[in-house]
Amino acid sequence: MPVNSDAVLAGEFPNLDRKVEEPLYHVAESPWRHRRVVRVERRGGVDIYYWRLKALWSRYIQVFVGPKLAIRIKRRLPLDVKPVLDVVESMDPLLTSVIADETTLGVVYDRAGIAEVPFVAACRHYPHGSYPKAPEDRALRKRIYAKALWMLFRRLGYWPPALRYLLTYVALSLR
Repeated sequence: MPVNSDAVLAGEFPNLDRKVEEPLYHVAESPWRHRRVVRVERRGGVDIYYWRLKALWSRYIQVFVGPKLAIRIKRRLPLDVKPVLDVVESMDPLLTSVIADETTLGVVYDRAGIAEVPFVAACRHYPHGSYPKAPEDRALRKRIYAKALWMLFRRLGYWPPALRYLLTYVALSLR
C-alpha cells in the first residue's frame, strides 16, 4: 500500500480497512469540503467520501484524483500506468515538475473507467519541507503550469482540458 513519506496512518486503520469494501480508496488527513465531493456514505461507522474525478469545465485541474496521502488497492484493477508514464517521460523535466501526481493518476483512473474516487480520513500529515525554497515569479510559474498541462492533456487526447490550458497559456503569455 503506497503511503506518502510525510504521512502516518491512524492506529485504527487496520480495523477501518476491514470495514471499507471498495476495490480502491484513498486515505486523507481530513474530509475535504469541496464541490467535487459528490456524496458521503456511512458504512460500518466509517464515513466514505466520493470525489468526482473529472470536471472538464472546472476552473482548476479538470482531471484530479482528490485527496491522496495513501492509496489502498484491495483487488486487481485494470490500471495501465505505461501510456501516461510514457507521455510524462517524453516531456521536458521543467514542465513535468509542476504536474501533480494526482493529475497523472487521475488520467490513469479515468482510462480504467473510474468516475469517482472514494476516500476516508484516517492519517496524519507531517509535511517535511523537502522541497527547496526558490524565488518565485508567479506569472512565470502560471505560464509554465498552463503549458505543462496543455502538453500533457494534448498528448493524452484529453481535448477539453488541453484547449483550456492552451488558451490560458496564450493569454498569460500576452501579458
